Amino acid sequence: MHTKKPRMNLAARVWKTELGCFLRACEAVNSPRSLTCYLLAQSGDWDQYLSLAMPDPDKDGFADDYVVTEAMRKNPRLPGLSIDRKANAKSKWIEAENACRATNEQLRLYRQGKISFHPRYEAVLTKAQQIIAQVLGKLTPEKLSFAEESFRFGPGATSSCSGRDVVLSRKMVSRFDVTPGLYPYWRSLTRGLWALSVDEVSLRHYSTIQFVPKDAKTDRPIGIEPHGNIYVQLGLGALLRRQLRRYGLDLDTQADKNRLLAGRAQSEGLATIDLASASDTISHELVWLLLPPDWAYLLDTARTGWSLCDGRMYKLEKFSAMGNGYTFELESLIFMALARACGDADAVSFGDDIIVKRPTAHLLISTLNLFGFSVNERKTFLAGRFFESCGADYHDGVNVR
Repeated sequence: MHTKKPRMNLAARVWKTELGCFLRACEAVNSPRSLTCYLLAQSGDWDQYLSLAMPDPDKDGFADDYVVTEAMRKNPRLPGLSIDRKANAKSKWIEAENACRATNEQLRLYRQGKISFHPRYEAVLTKAQQIIAQVLGKLTPEKLSFAEESFRFGPGATSSCSGRDVVLSRKMVSRFDVTPGLYPYWRSLTRGLWALSVDEVSLRHYSTIQFVPKDAKTDRPIGIEPHGNIYVQLGLGALLRRQLRRYGLDLDTQADKNRLLAGRAQSEGLATIDLASASDTISHELVWLLLPPDWAYLLDTARTGWSLCDGRMYKLEKFSAMGNGYTFELESLIFMALARACGDADAVSFGDDIIVKRPTAHLLISTLNLFGFSVNERKTFLAGRFFESCGADYHDGVNVR
């Protein structure tokens, strides 16, 4: 009599398939690096696998070795890891807040005339301010009307909607939470959309930090914004996106352009730069320093100044982070302006994926460091045969992702 084997659950079946594909890929590559990856995977030593350095781009067989080295790096299902992904993410989030605090203190002293920067950074700062002012232009009634017409809800959770309620029909009738800065405007914000009484509008001064899978080593922190704030933030993000598009940086298509430029970087003398925790290190003072005051005030009105993380309330030193509806557009604007202010009039940015001419790269990196940003060394390439941007990896101009 045959005993029926218990059926594996879906997660186990997915992992078995992934592992089998990876082992077969290692066998097919058949190199010393692929043998190392095979043995580590077969023994379940994923901690050691994740510590493997990137293969040498100047050696034969790089493309195949790169595939097996990177293939499982972003898989959040790796079993037996000693890594606590949430703890890693929370630690980085707090480190970013500390970095923003230091930057804010430095920029306050600068604004008060108590310290000065080297002339080359003064020149970059002035030029970046001019570029941003040119991109944004005057804050006219037409631009405010465009932002208002673009107010909307995104696909994610808010302070009033989570789980099964994260659908537009539920969001349109949910409690309208707003921060104190936005509260004076709630009647005009909800005009024609909700039949709300004052009791249905609630003050909520904080976002809630949640952690979602990012890769095998760490989770990604995302702020769940007050219901009304995200509605307004997405409209302001649409306005920033329109202004950038008019200036020549179309965020709807720039990712593809970044990938093409990464493919040409070796032959055209470009550098690809990526930042660590970029959105979490946009300090409050930096936004007020770079943007025209009326634009900074507009964005500040809709931002959330506090976050609740694991039961503790934090007064945010960052201006905005992942979860805020205009963070991506704001960081694209800032990084593009700083890159061009460093001397490359054609520099582009898609979020923190920056591409510049190589002679500009070192000044840009030192400028970014001055303003509290950190380069992700594993994903930044200033020369050589390998370049990466927006999820495309090029070796000798060939995509090896």
